[in-house]
Amino acid sequence: MSCSQWDAQGKHRSCGGDVMMNTVAWDIDHTLVLCGKEPQPVTIGIDDEPFLNPVVVGREDEISILVTGRSYPHWRNTYDMVLGLGLKNVKQMCFNHKELYTQHHIASMKSAHLRAIGATHYVEDNPHYREVMCGYWDGKCISSKEWVEL
Repeated sequence: MSCSQWDAQGKHRSCGGDVMMNTVAWDIDHTLVLCGKEPQPVTIGIDDEPFLNPVVVGREDEISILVTGRSYPHWRNTYDMVLGLGLKNVKQMCFNHKELYTQHHIASMKSAHLRAIGATHYVEDNPHYREVMCGYWDGKCISSKEWVEL
């Protein structure tokens, strides 16, 4: 069923079905944004030859929420980079406000953001981090290839 009209509860207006809308948030580095620089930096910057993950090309308008372990003081550079890559529909960006980078902190911080925004899916291409996130958040952690199938 292809539905395009939704009410506030996520139900299709004409059929009354319980088809729920997905709220998808994306990780940035090495998931949404890739780079051509070697060795690969942990955080991709404008000088690292950034480019969009090929699965997103042509669907840029579907990307509206970013949840990242990047530090908040770098929000402007991050925003300028994603705009420069053609992501003009980004409405929300969630950052790391403590500049703490332990696995526990990043997973806790991201899962808190995902719960607060009501995300149903989080796109993360690193299989290890997808597994870690599942221990902190009850939504679906998926790869960008799985996102194509939503």
